[in-house]
Amino acid sequence: MKHFGYERHKRRADRQWELAFGAAVAVGFKLLLRFDDFSHCQWDDDYYTVYATHVRFFLSQRKNHQYRGNFLDIARPEDPEVRGVYHLCVEAKALFKLGYVLPRVESSGLIAKDERVSYASFVLFLRHALTATGMSIAKAAKYAGHSMRAGGAISAAIHGLSPAEICHLAGVKDVNWLT
Repeated sequence: MKHFGYERHKRRADRQWELAFGAAVAVGFKLLLRFDDFSHCQWDDDYYTVYATHVRFFLSQRKNHQYRGNFLDIARPEDPEVRGVYHLCVEAKALFKLGYVLPRVESSGLIAKDERVSYASFVLFLRHALTATGMSIAKAAKYAGHSMRAGGAISAAIHGLSPAEICHLAGVKDVNWLT
């Protein structure tokens, strides 16, 4: 969020690719989303709602088909001084209004918000972003489409969520995927 999760001044909304990417990765991490589910998240009003205490995404389907549709929530931080993923989502929605949370970004930096990014392009963006934040190229090369899901699950476990709660958040019924 520190490197990518803010609007660049004097740049049109359709050129704010850093904010789009930063918000997308933060959403994927917070919601423990695999790429297939993550790529369906949208800013459109039927799929995204802002509440005083949280933002809510709706996924009409999940890859594993165990759940047909899901409401996925990101809570607003209790501390008003903390800028969290909730705030980043509110800012991104205000700027982009519609389209995919993880849009295709052309080489010119133009955001094609009505098109989903391909898996290969997402992985390249993610690895580039990690090296831009100071991670070594060798370590960044280990990250891929499930990295937000895995990282979010690890963070949830560290913060005391039970395996059952983590599975529920990830849209998985079988606890064995955690091992």
